[in-house]
Formats: sequence, structure tokens, C-alpha cells
Amino acid sequence: MNQNDTKPSFPMTSLARRAAAFALVAGLALVGCGDDDRTPRDESASATVAPTPRPAPEPPANLATVRPTAEPESILDAPDPTPEPEVERPSVDGLDVRRVAVARDIEGREPVDPDTTFFAEDAKLYAHFELTNREGTEDRHPMVVFVGPDGQDRGLIELDVPAGAPRWRTWAYSSHIQMPGDWRVELRDEEGRVLTDHEFTIEE
Repeated sequence: MNQNDTKPSFPMTSLARRAAAFALVAGLALVGCGDDDRTPRDESASATVAPTPRPAPEPPANLATVRPTAEPESILDAPDPTPEPEVERPSVDGLDVRRVAVARDIEGREPVDPDTTFFAEDAKLYAHFELTNREGTEDRHPMVVFVGPDGQDRGLIELDVPAGAPRWRTWAYSSHIQMPGDWRVELRDEEGRVLTDHEFTIEE
């Protein structure tokens, strides 16, 4: 054998043995490592637990059926409501009164803010009337009178309503209504018969 072909054998030094041991330990440490950081499943949480049966609730005492002390009245057996009496519309010889109101002013042949309560310092008060003389063949001349709390007449204003008028709006006023109390205005025909009246109050 040629001595040149023989490989010399070198004994393993202490440093080499330590390096080999470290590599073996490192390899074993890498076996349990990975990127999956999911929480391990808790098998005990998936176990089925039977629900505890609940007792049936007892009905409250106040739900007991109580027989009424009186039988309900059927609306079918109820008496008919008393009809309101019809208001007879004043009419004398074809002169009809459709409407009456008291106000502080007149605009466009209509009362402005008609009311039933006024004050002593109000300068004038107007009595407004809507009349018809459709069936009348003659002109009519009713009179307007203001009656005070003392029962005395104040004013005597004559109105003109032409014959055949289907709708006639007219008025009269007085500036002498200052006495506090209950007043009324009357519309009287030519013979003094009251066709209609309207009450109002004067306050201080």
C-alpha cells in the first residue's frame, strides 16, 4: 500500500465534540416549533348538558273570572236620543231674519269679530242683521232698539228692506251703550212686534 493513499486519522478534539452535541440539541428543539398559534380546543366545552326542566307557572289569582253584578245594556235596546227642538225662524209677512250679531265695526257689509262681551269704553256698538223679503210685495221698515240693564229702550233706528230682496244685510249702531250689565238688541216690525233679539254684556 502506498503511504500517500492512506488518510491520516485525527483524534476528535474536545471542541469538536461540544459542537456536535450543540447541533443535536438544536435539531431536537426545532421539532416542536411552528406558525399555528391557535388555541387548543377544549373538549370539555363541547359536551352536551341537558337543561334543567322548569315548573309550569301558576296563574295569578287576580285573573279569575268574576261575573258582573249587572248585565251590560245593549245599545240596540237604548232609547232614541231626544231630538233637539227646531228653532223657528222669525218671519212676519214675508220678512225673515237669517242672522243677527253685535260687533264693534262693520267691513264689507259684515260684522268684524262679533262677540257677546264688550266694554264701557267701546265707542260704538253695531247690531248687524241679515234679512230676506223675498215673498214680500212691499218695502219693509223694521226698527232696531237697544234695551239696557234697567229695561229702558235706547235708540230707535229704522231700517229699509226692499220688496223681493232675497238677501239683505243691514245694520244700526249706538254710541250710548256704557252702562255695565246685561243688554239685548231687538228687531221689531212696524207694529212693534219683536222679530228677533240678541243678548250681550257690557263690562267696566
